[in-house]
Amino acid sequence: MIYRWGTYDPHKISIDDMSRASLVISDVLCEEDEQSSITGIVIIGDSEGMTASHVLGYTPGMMKKAMVLWQVMTNTR
Repeated sequence: MIYRWGTYDPHKISIDDMSRASLVISDVLCEEDEQSSITGIVIIGDSEGMTASHVLGYTPGMMKKAMVLWQVMTNTR
């Protein structure tokens, strides 16, 4: 999976909506590709174009919840 975090407008799309979309895509990928349960997935993050507005949307509490959720819902560690 490739995430391009700097390509959306944080003033128009909330970080909550982006997180929900990301979870849906990840869930579909894991459900549709049985091999991903065995071998896992690779996530590449492209930060080009990211601004302070993008980063400030992530609170420490939100990041902790996201990481715990990611670990519980997927086979990644």
